[in-house]
Amino acid sequence: MIPDRFGKYRVLRRIASGGMAEVYLCRLSGEQGFRKRVALKVVHPRHAADPRFRELFFREARLAASLSHPNLVQVFDFGREGDAHFLAMEYVEGWNLAQAAEQARQLRLQISPGIWRHWVDGIWSGLAYLHEKGVVHRDVSPGNILVARNGAVKITDFGISRVVGDGPESEGTRAGKSGYLAPERIRGEGATFSSDLFAAGVISVELLLGRRLFGGDAPEDASGRIRGFDARTFPLPGVPSGLADILRKSVAASPGERYHRAAEFLVELARVAHPPASAPVMADFWDALFPVPQEEETGPDPAVEEAVSLPAMVKEPGERYGRRGRAVQAGAAAAFAAVIVGGVLLWKEVRQGRPTERRRFRWPRGSASFRRHPFLRLRPPRHLPHAPNLFQG
Repeated sequence: MIPDRFGKYRVLRRIASGGMAEVYLCRLSGEQGFRKRVALKVVHPRHAADPRFRELFFREARLAASLSHPNLVQVFDFGREGDAHFLAMEYVEGWNLAQAAEQARQLRLQISPGIWRHWVDGIWSGLAYLHEKGVVHRDVSPGNILVARNGAVKITDFGISRVVGDGPESEGTRAGKSGYLAPERIRGEGATFSSDLFAAGVISVELLLGRRLFGGDAPEDASGRIRGFDARTFPLPGVPSGLADILRKSVAASPGERYHRAAEFLVELARVAHPPASAPVMADFWDALFPVPQEEETGPDPAVEEAVSLPAMVKEPGERYGRRGRAVQAGAAAAFAAVIVGGVLLWKEVRQGRPTERRRFRWPRGSASFRRHPFLRLRPPRHLPHAPNLFQG
């Protein structure tokens, strides 16, 4: 049963559900037609009476509210409705990186060097900021990185994050996704900046290879592969030697052989890697990855219902992204220009006393409105929630 609202936030639908909390897409309404969509993270009812879970949630709220960076999901409200405590966060209209990577794998769509660089830059930049603030995330994984059509790359879920020196790790040293735990964490040591960077290195390699690096049917399988992994001899076919050396260093078994700071990785990457993809290239890639435009189904506001009779569900059309939206605009502009030019030519012929000829207009070659999208030859994507996801740790 999905609740109708939490305080001033009206629930539209459930986005995700985890072991500790559920996330809902909500709408915040205000004066003069103000409306804003937000993501609400709510403690599971079964944990509402557990003081340990409540304290974890309160700590996450305090920590997340103190952080502000373009590559982190922003938290701007904390409240309570009955027994339910909630966090109000910015709503990122996209997918998590595990879903995006799996969709690309199923469509056999290669992630280009520019797209890869854009995502990797966002992940490491977010971690650089976190570590400067003395925060260890402890659960860096594709499922906790959100990516969007507009190019946003944001790290989320600070539920088990900790400030360095803020007491013992009461949640256990093995907290996190098994395929992204650094070797020292598998041995029972605590999480550090270096273990966060190891996880980011694993994600960077996986996005480049298009497969899991330490996958397995069970967490024990991944742990065994990590223990026996030697980055120095790991093959990266087709990857330039300079970039391959950087990636191998990022997933070195020993913390002393890895990058000590995320900024060091970013500086070296900028020297050898392809430049990040531009906004139009990102938009075209998303049109290929998720060809069917997503529209959010939202419940009507009570204030609107009083003024106008509306159906039980209304749709907010999403913004058009990518080449398809631009192609329509370009085609309309070309048609308008053709009408103007034709009118001028006709007027000149009438002025000169020439008999008018019926002229056949031809669209210019390469017109954007009629170019076939190069990615639309792909088969339709499978429905993500029901497809097995190899990138979900």
